[in-house]
Amino acid sequence: IDIPDMKTLLSTLTKLTAINEAKTPACTRLVIDTIDEVERLCDPYALAQYKASVMGKEFAGTSITELPMGAGYGRLRDAMGEMLWLFCKAADEVVLLAHVRDKMIERKGVQDVAFQDVDLTGKVRSIVCSRCSSIGYVRRDFNDTLYVNFKTSDTVNCGSRCAHLTGREIVLGERVNLPTFGLDQRG
Repeated sequence: IDIPDMKTLLSTLTKLTAINEAKTPACTRLVIDTIDEVERLCDPYALAQYKASVMGKEFAGTSITELPMGAGYGRLRDAMGEMLWLFCKAADEVVLLAHVRDKMIERKGVQDVAFQDVDLTGKVRSIVCSRCSSIGYVRRDFNDTLYVNFKTSDTVNCGSRCAHLTGREIVLGERVNLPTFGLDQRG
């Protein structure tokens, strides 16, 4: 389902929840592609809620994160928490897909290693990740083999609470006689 705005997302989740609560679920697994896009939708949603309040009726900002002293980030976290709760009501299993971003970490006073983490804002990232049973890093190698990695390392933040996934890298798919159009495997 294409979700262009928060109104469509909330409407869709309301319908899925009603179907799920009627014990005739439309789906057992709900895939959110991507959770960072949901965060983007939460900003104007949280802003509209704030501007509708007595305290926020005079606020002229265009983003909830413009509130002074970081107050908007708490409202953004609340909106994301609400979305996570609504996802869980809509289906028995929820899969959150996310983009990654490179972050630099400092070791022993030297900016040392770039590592990859979920591309969400500050504490929103921590909250979302803490509510997940597993975080896998999906990658494709030069032979076009697709993997999901649950091995935590110095450069990738991932892992699993599920014993059958902990520390594993799983092949999701391999190239099967696809035409190369005269290109080598590196494309």
